Amino acid sequence: MFATPTTALAFVKEGKLRAPATTNSRRTALLPDVPTTAETGMPGFSMSSWAAVVGPAKMPRDVTERISREINTAFTRADVRELIERQAFEYAGSTPEEMAAFLKDQLELWTRVAREARIKPE
Repeated sequence: MFATPTTALAFVKEGKLRAPATTNSRRTALLPDVPTTAETGMPGFSMSSWAAVVGPAKMPRDVTERISREINTAFTRADVRELIERQAFEYAGSTPEEMAAFLKDQLELWTRVAREARIKPE
């Protein structure tokens, strides 16, 4: 199964679940002894969880920029960063343009993966 470190962490530490690899491009600090998929012989296989704040398609630019600025400011706070890191997430601040480009790349990637795997929408 694929699971986030916070979902599986307690079970791995209790020995109830074995974590053969992490799909991130680098090891997680919460499970430092668990190798990456590349380290286990699957180079090029990398997949990570991500989250974003999105709004309506035609949200005014000044509102978009303000929300982005406020979120990026919040993540400069040590207490906020600690909460995120404790859940094995890493904050990667971005601009609205960078997020739009990332979303476009993700859509193209997973569309291609679904097509190559012959996965049909239901």
